[in-house]
Amino acid sequence: MNLKSVLLAGVGVGILSPCWASESMVTQLIIQPADFHLAHARALSAGEVVRFSQAAQLDLHHARAMSGQSHVLRLPKVMTQTEAEAVVARLLTSGLVRHAQIDRRVYPRMVPDDPRFNEQWHYQALITGKVYGENNYGLNLPGAWDITTGSPSVVVAILDTGLLPHQDIDSNLLDNAGRVVAGYDFISDPEIANDGDGRDANPTDPGDWVEKDNKLCGDGTFYPSSWHGTHVAGTLGALTNNGIGVSGVTWDTRLLPVRVLGVCGGSFSDILDAMRWSAGLPVPGVPDNLNPAKVLNMSFGGHGACEAAEQSAVDDVLAKGAMLVVAAGNSAENLQYSPETPASCRGVFTIAATDQQGQIASYSNFGSEVELAAPGGEQPIDSGILSTSDSGRTEAKLDSSYSSALLQYSNYDGTSMATPHVSGVLALMLALKPDLTRDEALSLLQRSATAFPKYSKNVAFNCTTAICGAGIVNAQAVLALMQGAPVPEPTPTPTPIPTPEPTPEPTPTPPSSGGGGSMEWFGLLGLFGLAALRYRRRLWSSAA
Repeated sequence: MNLKSVLLAGVGVGILSPCWASESMVTQLIIQPADFHLAHARALSAGEVVRFSQAAQLDLHHARAMSGQSHVLRLPKVMTQTEAEAVVARLLTSGLVRHAQIDRRVYPRMVPDDPRFNEQWHYQALITGKVYGENNYGLNLPGAWDITTGSPSVVVAILDTGLLPHQDIDSNLLDNAGRVVAGYDFISDPEIANDGDGRDANPTDPGDWVEKDNKLCGDGTFYPSSWHGTHVAGTLGALTNNGIGVSGVTWDTRLLPVRVLGVCGGSFSDILDAMRWSAGLPVPGVPDNLNPAKVLNMSFGGHGACEAAEQSAVDDVLAKGAMLVVAAGNSAENLQYSPETPASCRGVFTIAATDQQGQIASYSNFGSEVELAAPGGEQPIDSGILSTSDSGRTEAKLDSSYSSALLQYSNYDGTSMATPHVSGVLALMLALKPDLTRDEALSLLQRSATAFPKYSKNVAFNCTTAICGAGIVNAQAVLALMQGAPVPEPTPTPTPIPTPEPTPEPTPTPPSSGGGGSMEWFGLLGLFGLAALRYRRRLWSSAA
């Protein structure tokens, strides 16, 4: 096993935990015992735990059995990444395990912002072929809805922070009668869960705020709740044509809330169990899922390449016929050089984020691992992605009657927001063809995708198929293609007369991440990152 850094990315502004921007602290390990019987056991005896502890040269505690013939071992104290990697190395050399790895943490992939704009450009019909600032690279949904608005026989799992009983989604999450089917809370650590217990059948989001003195990820600053899962769910499937609130990509698809993220993020051991359960596979100690999902939306990630445990779970889900749609990440890095998980796992759909003008969002990861792009927002260049949320800084503010006067909506940016756009379109596709396979779906989406524009403005953010996927998902085009219509030729984009870009006063630029540049230079941004360009892009946009 290649031991490597899995430093987790800082992706938020003002709302996200500080540990996301520093070395992740480790509390657990995932092991797959070499002994066949131990690998399949529901528990490890005290003597067996002692053997693993002796090999690790410290006291380990058996937390639980998990899916994939693996077990979760708890460390005696919170460790740094480096300390935990040394423990893993000792276990691997002992011969007692077939595989061992750190139980890494993952975090929501969003870039939230406060301003609210009462428009959803990201769903609207395409406007292309114009100069920068006059186009709209939305999902092209109105024409798609003329073909289908989805089917209640299709279930999409939302692996996230849980869900609020929002009137514009489903006012009762536990009755299994509305849009939302019976989900599950997979967070095993009560401190991370923040709901007073560990795993249970209630996927409601209690809030993921971080107190100043939080021992795992506090840095002396209070971080409010994100309501990330509710925002993602609204984009994917808010109640539509109901006279209130916002629209969703799919009107009739049923939603399966699967809670895996809480205070300070979530653990891969919980997430891997949740992935398998979502697809209808058994998980030790968890009731069977009676509503298996055909699509898993995973708007989160952590630094580091896809390891054996993660890839095994992905393979198991794919073998069940389900598809996985994951966020590329918000580190503005090339995934080829700075891999993230699950974005770098084989078989997933990795989604980059674009803005209203069709350029890559300044925060979005990119690279050859990306299959497709979708609207993710870029405030203040556009209004971000508007969806369901809540204004509570800790607990939700929705009252017991879920009065429409208290309904909350927010504009967020992020690859987290791009991902449910694609999951929603897959749900529409499955309504037309319930036996649609993963490979068929990817081919259809890529063949029908909207071509990336090329501008003379902010040229460093022009996408190519080499780094941003095949194009921007086009809902109307892909459904038409499924019905036998030819793929429309992309509208040619005229080349506007270049206008000089204003030069900021004076903003020194590091030599490795200089000015506007060419498309060839943009390909090198995997080495240098886009972070140094974000400030300049804001200035360009405000000056235009």
